[in-house]
Amino acid sequence: MDKNINIDFQTRANAMMSPLNTKTGVISIGQPGMDFLGDNNISFLQFPWSSISYVSVDNFFGYWRGIYVVDNTGQQYQFVTSKTHKLIEAIAKHLKPEQIRQRKKNFSKDK
Repeated sequence: MDKNINIDFQTRANAMMSPLNTKTGVISIGQPGMDFLGDNNISFLQFPWSSISYVSVDNFFGYWRGIYVVDNTGQQYQFVTSKTHKLIEAIAKHLKPEQIRQRKKNFSKDK
């Protein structure tokens, strides 16, 4: 059910739709973008590469917990996975280096 023609990488992930609404499923990286398909086969998110403004990595004391995908409208989508390093490597093949960032924490000095 993936919309990607070619899939470079897949991993299990949780889409954090809200604090009380978490969807488990699979993230697929490929062409023409990034897909998330929930285990219920109903939850589906698709991000063509041209619609992604940037991806930020959630780094918690050296542990890469997950990613935030920010689209061209400023909407954020959070995904938590145990294979964040590999996920970022796959995404980096499709985005410019400046489109991959480390997420700034609320308590950081560089606001």
